[in-house]
Amino acid sequence: MQDLKEVKFEIRDRIAWITLNRPQKLNSYTDHTLVELIEIWKEVDQNPEILVAIITGEGRAFCAGHDMGELKDLNEEPPSLHYRTIEIYKPLIAAVNGAALGGGASLAWAADIRIASENASFGYPQPAKGVMSVGGHNWLPRMTFRGKAFAMMLTGEIIDAKEAYRVGLVEKVVPHDQLVAETEKMAKRICANAPLAVRYTKEALLRAERVPFNEGIRLANMLFARLLATEDAKEGVKSFQEKRAPVWKAR
Repeated sequence: MQDLKEVKFEIRDRIAWITLNRPQKLNSYTDHTLVELIEIWKEVDQNPEILVAIITGEGRAFCAGHDMGELKDLNEEPPSLHYRTIEIYKPLIAAVNGAALGGGASLAWAADIRIASENASFGYPQPAKGVMSVGGHNWLPRMTFRGKAFAMMLTGEIIDAKEAYRVGLVEKVVPHDQLVAETEKMAKRICANAPLAVRYTKEALLRAERVPFNEGIRLANMLFARLLATEDAKEGVKSFQEKRAPVWKAR
């Protein structure tokens, strides 16, 4: 992986920690940031040592969206996870430590689970700048009430963490100084499960969102059959019968 300048990346206890690192710009991203993130998503997807990834921001913001001062071409953006041009079947948790605005809000929605600091806020202020979001219109109506989504997108309303929790946009709100610990606890709970079972479950969830119900069941049955043939599935049954903790090998 290339040298990273705008995103910090480290692996601890099989958890990848991804930290947007432009605190002086409220972690707003540039095209270069997105290129770095693409390299990181590839690493998360392909590195067998990584079971779960956590994304957060350095300093007082999660991500303030695209850095308007760095925009060169209003018509194109490099592909990134929050536009779903990249799909990863390992779990991703967003630890939202502060403002998540515009593309930063979409980046939070692209995670599978969101844990928010009491300091977090969310919104799409683009209309006040004469532009529009290219992701929020897809994310918000799928994640919250239609009227709430339209109100946020059209007015540029910024909501706090408690309101985001009330309308189902985040799974948990915690005191700011507990954000890292709570997020890590969630990640470790996932890591304790069979890695392939987790991965296939996420794949089934994502693919079911895009197809009719019966097709989603067919896809899940296909993945389930594939999972049953793995060593981990056999180990799960054997460890239960032997009344011991399972030893997962991710194969």
